[in-house]
Amino acid sequence: MAILPLPPSGSLPPVVRRLGLRDEGRIGRWLATHPAEFSFVAGWLHSHGVLPTALEERFEFLGVGEGDALEAVALTIGGAFTALATHDPVVARAFAAHQRRDGAVARAVQGPRPAVNAYVEEHQATGPALRVVAVPQHIRLLQSRDLRYVPCPGLRLATVFDAEDLLQASLAMHAEELGERIPEREVDAYRAGLVQQIAAERMWCLRDPIDGRLQFKVAIAASAPQVALVEGIYTAPGCRRRGIARAATAELARLLLSRHEQVALHARDENAAATRLYGTLGFRTVAESMLVLLRADGGSGGGGVTWG
Repeated sequence: MAILPLPPSGSLPPVVRRLGLRDEGRIGRWLATHPAEFSFVAGWLHSHGVLPTALEERFEFLGVGEGDALEAVALTIGGAFTALATHDPVVARAFAAHQRRDGAVARAVQGPRPAVNAYVEEHQATGPALRVVAVPQHIRLLQSRDLRYVPCPGLRLATVFDAEDLLQASLAMHAEELGERIPEREVDAYRAGLVQQIAAERMWCLRDPIDGRLQFKVAIAASAPQVALVEGIYTAPGCRRRGIARAATAELARLLLSRHEQVALHARDENAAATRLYGTLGFRTVAESMLVLLRADGGSGGGGVTWG
């Protein structure tokens, strides 16, 4: 990855500030400028608000701009995940520098590609080298008029009784897509997050009507009135090439489009099968994005990035 240039000599870096209740409307207006690209942040704002309301919640919104002129937003969750709602590499660097000064150690960042690339370079400019797993993605968007519906009556909301099978499917999906297993020490946290999704009625599944085996899973990452963001679409290996993913995804899309204006998802660039599937359902590509995972097993030594 090429190191992006710093701001011109003599210019001041963007001023990053924590956003509060008085900024909620401004945040919403900024996110609405790119509803598909900023859908995760918009959905989080819609469901959680600007500030945590429970002791176990740990997140904050950061912004650049004053008054009604917000020019960029970043959402950090648990001090480890950052979602960027900006295309500007200079602003992304400022977000990374701000978080680093606060002592936060990013473990994942997602957003428009130029911004994510700049954020990672800035975040890793000093300190121990981290292994970086970069996942280029494209954002696909679906509207009601474009949906090519295929019924799937067996798709249903997941329950706690599905949790263990869903966990195993999620772990398998992670290994398939990224070529590595989730570390054992992180599995319990992964399980807890999955249970939270089930409790929030954001996880859906399909089981074989005869033997009960899990065939398909999908989750709603975030949702706001304008866009619902779908994630974690996975079909069990023995159930592929049977039209299950197409029908189940279409069924969920139909339901979501009765509640939201659009449905969005992030698809890996290299996943040609998924790209074809989403195309047959009516999804169209609207933007490029990037997910970067930062791993502490990347070696030791001075600053920099080890790309894995």
